[in-house]
Amino acid sequence: MAKDLIDCMAAGVFVEFQDADGHVLAQSVFTDWHSRNVPDLGDGVRCRARGVTSGLEQQFAGRVVDRHFEVQREDDRACVWVRLIVSVTRTPPVRRRTLTFSAN
Repeated sequence: MAKDLIDCMAAGVFVEFQDADGHVLAQSVFTDWHSRNVPDLGDGVRCRARGVTSGLEQQFAGRVVDRHFEVQREDDRACVWVRLIVSVTRTPPVRRRTLTFSAN
């Protein structure tokens, strides 16, 4: 099975950015990952991701600390989805939203 994973190309990559305590900060999905290498453990990753609490898409950066592979079969072919767990080394600056209330 391990050789099959090495020989396969990833169909898509799900990136999950976590803080030092393992809390998810942001997530991003790349559905067209064909013909690109999957980052290995310890590799740096930087991409835009949507914050789970703010809903804002911002730039996150970190190091890959874990990878999970899932093989899915569609008709006559197999595809591999990869989940990368990335420990955040740099978080985007906090953007404060200005709330305006009416006089009513």
